This record gives sequence, structure tokens and C-alpha cells, in this order.
Amino acid sequence: MILICSIAGAFFGLLAALYAFLLGLLLPAVSGIIAAKGESSAGLRFQEVFALVHAAPGAYLISFLGTMLAGLIAPFGVILCFVGVFLMATYYSMVAAHFFGQAYNEATRNRSMTSPQVFPP
Repeated sequence: MILICSIAGAFFGLLAALYAFLLGLLLPAVSGIIAAKGESSAGLRFQEVFALVHAAPGAYLISFLGTMLAGLIAPFGVILCFVGVFLMATYYSMVAAHFFGQAYNEATRNRSMTSPQVFPP
């Protein structure tokens, strides 16, 4: 019984890790599309989201790794008597927004150079 629970736990843990990785890659594209279009329903156009990630996968991978690194550094604000938590949370938000914007700009630049725009504005 313990063996079955261990295997099931490992399987669902790997499934959760894969989901988190895909979400980490797709979230910057969704954020960029919502910011560029100005409407939240634009983030639900999955074909456009996948096209952006496909246009610049390296930029989105760097965005994912950079935000993960900033997220690991941010909790160290506790060292500054808990006031630093707010500063580090703000810093993390700015770093994440910068990475998301840079990845979106790279993807739109690559997509416009390789093929005409397929999606309506």
C-alpha cells in the first residue's frame, strides 16, 4: 500500500511540476497580450498565446527563470525586520513585469519578421 501511495505521489508531483513549468512559460505571453490589447478576454485566445511562445521560446524561458530567481531572492526581505518584505515584493513585481515585457517584445518582433500577422488586431 505504501508503494502505491509513493508511486501515485511521485506521479502527481511530476504532473504538478510540468503544469507549473507550462504555466510559467505561458503566463508572460498572456500578460503581454492583455497589456497590449487592453482587454482581459485577449488572454483567452490560446492560439495567439502559443504562437507568441513559439515565436521566441528562449525569451520566455529566460523570463521564467528570471522571475523564479527573483522569487527566491524576495523572501530575504524578512532580514530587514519585516519592512523589507514590502520592498522586496515591490522589487519582485518590477523584475517580473520587466521580464514579461521583454519576452513579449521579442516574440512580437520575431513573429512580425518571420510571417505576416495571422490574428486580427
